[in-house]
Amino acid sequence: MKKFKYNLAALAVIVVALTNCVAGNSRTLAQDFNIPDPIGYVNDYEEIIDNDTELEERLREFEEETSIELVVATYPNLQGSTVEDFAGSIFDTWAIGKDTSDNGLLVFVSANERVSRIEVGYGLESALTDAKTGKIQDNYMIPHFKEGDYSAGINNAVEA
Repeated sequence: MKKFKYNLAALAVIVVALTNCVAGNSRTLAQDFNIPDPIGYVNDYEEIIDNDTELEERLREFEEETSIELVVATYPNLQGSTVEDFAGSIFDTWAIGKDTSDNGLLVFVSANERVSRIEVGYGLESALTDAKTGKIQDNYMIPHFKEGDYSAGINNAVEA
């Protein structure tokens, strides 16, 4: 019986340790980053979008027509994180999308770090899979980014 209690206690310690490891490896908490408040649909903190006013209006109209909140954010650095964690933290901090349908989209670009990501709310994952967002980046964004035309790449991704 003593051995059983010892094994049970050891198992409990292992479960707690594994739980802490998994929690530690999940998305970095938003408060770990210096994320500014959103300006609107277009948040061009790198100043790489030529038509931000026009794009802002297009995204506002898109939400009115579809209820999908599509937000664009550019940021000069990832603050030592991965693009997945940083974009995900922006998505969560800004609460992009409707609470009831989780239908938000974030087109994130860091030209300085040479990375991009399309973050998709759970309510849109069946329509915009990782494979589809990857193709949008590969076909509509990156070719323009390679030419230094970040504005065209972002606008093309939004249209796609």
